[in-house]
Amino acid sequence: MGGGKIGKLTQKGFKDPKWIWVPSIAPSGMAFYNGNMFPELNDHLLIGSLKFKQIHAIKILNGHPVLERKLLNKSYGRVRDLEVMNDGSILFITDEDKSGRYKGGLYKIFKK
Repeated sequence: MGGGKIGKLTQKGFKDPKWIWVPSIAPSGMAFYNGNMFPELNDHLLIGSLKFKQIHAIKILNGHPVLERKLLNKSYGRVRDLEVMNDGSILFITDEDKSGRYKGGLYKIFKK
C-alpha cells in the first residue's frame, strides 16, 4: 500500500519536504515545544501519528529537521491532536478504534 511517487516531477511550484516518512505515519496534530518541564524536547516539533499511535518529536536545528524520536511507551490509540501547555506539559487527544480496544480520551504528559 502506498509509498510510491505520484507523477513524474518531485516538485512543481512547491518545494520538496524537509522530512518524510515511508511508510507515512498519517500525521495529525502538530505543536512546537519550548517549555520548562521537558527541556530535552526544546526546539522539537511534536507531531501526532494516527497510523502508529505515537507522538513523534523532530529536533529542529537552524531551521532544519535533524533527528526524530518517538514519545509514549504504550499505545493510547490514534493521536488526533496535541498541545503544549504554558507549564510545559503536553496534552494529546485520541480517538476510539472500531474494535473498542482503545477508548478515545484526553491525556496529559507531565512530571510530578
